[in-house]
Amino acid sequence: MFSRQTFTKSGYQMFQVMRFAVEEINNSTTLLPNVTLGYEVFDHCSDTKNFPSVFSFISQNGLINPKEKLNNHQSKVIALTGPYGSTRALAVAPLVTMNYIPWVQYAAATSVFSDKLRYPTLLRTIPSNKDLVQMLIHIIQWFGWNWVAFIGGADDYSKDGLNLFYKYTKNTGICVAYQELLKIQGNYNQTLKNINMLNINVIVVFTVPLYAESVMKAAIANNIRDKVWISSHPWSMNQQLLKEPGIEKVGTIIGITERITSLPGFDQFVYKMKATNKHNNGDVEVPNKICNQECKEGAFVSAVEIINENPTYSFNIYAAIYSIAHALHTVLQCNLNECRKNLAVKPYMLLGELKKLDFPLNGRQVKFDVNGNPTISYAVALWHTETNHSWIEMVGTYDTYPETILTINNSLMPWRNNTSVPFSNCSVECMEGYSREHEGLHSCCFRCKKCPQNTYVDYSRDPYTCFPCAESEWSDEGSTTCKTRTVVYLQFTDIASILVIFSTVCLIALLIFIFCLFAYNYNTPVVRSAGGNMCFLMLACLTMSSISVFFFFGQPTSVHCVLRNFIFTFFFTICLSCLTVRSFQIVCVFKMAAEFPKLHSLWTRFIVLYRSLGDEGGVRRLGEENYWAISRVTVSLSSQEVPGPTKGRSVGEPWIDRKHGDRTTFHPSHEVVKARRLQSIYSPTKAALAWTGREKERTRCGVTPPQLAGSGEARRYIGVSSSQRALYGRRVVVVCRYIPPKPWVWAEPRREFAPARYPGYHNRRGS
Repeated sequence: MFSRQTFTKSGYQMFQVMRFAVEEINNSTTLLPNVTLGYEVFDHCSDTKNFPSVFSFISQNGLINPKEKLNNHQSKVIALTGPYGSTRALAVAPLVTMNYIPWVQYAAATSVFSDKLRYPTLLRTIPSNKDLVQMLIHIIQWFGWNWVAFIGGADDYSKDGLNLFYKYTKNTGICVAYQELLKIQGNYNQTLKNINMLNINVIVVFTVPLYAESVMKAAIANNIRDKVWISSHPWSMNQQLLKEPGIEKVGTIIGITERITSLPGFDQFVYKMKATNKHNNGDVEVPNKICNQECKEGAFVSAVEIINENPTYSFNIYAAIYSIAHALHTVLQCNLNECRKNLAVKPYMLLGELKKLDFPLNGRQVKFDVNGNPTISYAVALWHTETNHSWIEMVGTYDTYPETILTINNSLMPWRNNTSVPFSNCSVECMEGYSREHEGLHSCCFRCKKCPQNTYVDYSRDPYTCFPCAESEWSDEGSTTCKTRTVVYLQFTDIASILVIFSTVCLIALLIFIFCLFAYNYNTPVVRSAGGNMCFLMLACLTMSSISVFFFFGQPTSVHCVLRNFIFTFFFTICLSCLTVRSFQIVCVFKMAAEFPKLHSLWTRFIVLYRSLGDEGGVRRLGEENYWAISRVTVSLSSQEVPGPTKGRSVGEPWIDRKHGDRTTFHPSHEVVKARRLQSIYSPTKAALAWTGREKERTRCGVTPPQLAGSGEARRYIGVSSSQRALYGRRVVVVCRYIPPKPWVWAEPRREFAPARYPGYHNRRGS
């Protein structure tokens, strides 16, 4: 079947291929021997005027009985092939399948025909659009493109292709940047301008030759250059478009076609047919407007034009006729010599045998799968559109059995001499170690982001994710793989470790030595001035902090990690705290007078004046109970030089006047100033007593304060021998310390002051 409204050379050529196949079978001695096949060709005028021809096929003596059983029904034909194109096939499909007439299609590639519930009698020798679209996607991925446009016609073939293209490009990284289904009178110029504006360099033209010719002519007219055009199966071998003037400027054209299989004897058949028709002047009357054997327009087509016409569907038609013949051969139970002619062949009987076919034909295997589709054997065609000579070269193959394999010879491509294939991507590919991050509406548009440390990107797994390394692995920033961690730690035998351990041992030994030295001289002023008991605490903490160093060597364990951090942090914090407290005391004493005078005046009320009693000290209290003894007394003098026995003494030094023997004389010219706190304050954390002359303080430290004399500005110190009595300032503080019980005795007998030398004082005996 072919359209009578618009005569085409390709349609006429397909008609001649069908005739050639029938003539070849009728002349065969092995296939259907003694059986002659007949055929009847109807003109598929349009989608709305094709029903008379279809009714003629399925009728019996001009009658159609829908309720008639299949066993009793005998249609005019036992098999049907055609019409050309998916839209025309869909129009007649319900009527053809009604009576289970076998229908072998050679040009209807729409994927809907694979549904055997809707089209149980349809088989086809042309691959489904599903396979064609999958091959398109493989070609796009082969060259690394992901930014493509899809152009089709306003027919079922293009609509089905677009739907499948969207379906199978999901999760492939390919983006349909622009798509449009054009009508015959559509605005092709605007479509191409939109594609050019979006920087799309790869265009899929999925349509029949009629629309494809309009698209390519518009591209030539709009001076569209350097694009890659991928053609679908119907127009990939179009000879008229190959020779179109200016086609060489539009860019590279890659076609998808079935592998070209030659038909031996077809050329001779065409020449013979044209020679026979020439004697008839090409004038054949066709009754009832049915084109049979030859049409008037065909008389003007030469044999060369028929032979050189687009061979895309030639083998499909040839295989369809042979499939029907082989099925009929089986139904008629034919052998090498003859067939049983007395059998009544029903259409459904032929359909059952068609589904079982598997035979070789001109080097290819003809069989149908469960969906009625043939084996896939595609080829990649490259158009050479030179001005003087144009031809089509096969540069690749595509097979789906036993596995899907696409092979393209890149050395035959036109960009083989360039540095790279044409670029048609939304975004530039990321460098190694960078993951993709979606940007915009399309999945193939992205920006690159460097993977951080301890992560990696696996492009084969997911190029949009930086995967974390395992716990036992690590990676640098911007990595594509993870490396196994190696355990590195300080060995006891390393030179650096030995030096650190030796230094630590020396430090610990020094600290222990100082600790023992301070313990031995615990009661000396030097030790007490350094802090007394607080010194031992600080030395012990420093020793323990140093011990934590040993836990940093050797293979680390959980216990080592805890101990080395805890021991150092805890004990060193205590040491620093002691230093802070001690420093705070010193700062408060020496800075208080300048910064806080009022507070300093309160402090000076309790300043300690020390002087060592030594062996000359006296016991305050005797008895069986524990007792307190005076530890130290110091006299603070002014900076004024004092004549006599005080000459050369500075502030803060002790002064004893031994000039008068057992009587201590204070000269009137010697000014006694208010006591100031000394730099060396020995406070062994014992009780302190401020001698103010108040009665309630008389029993502190186990001593009785002296009675006030005169105005009470001077006081007598109790416990000093008569040879070591001293004069004090206005305020005296005695620091007492606890003394364990001993058989203490007075060093010297107590004596009285001489009131004659100091007016205002009374003679009192110390208690």
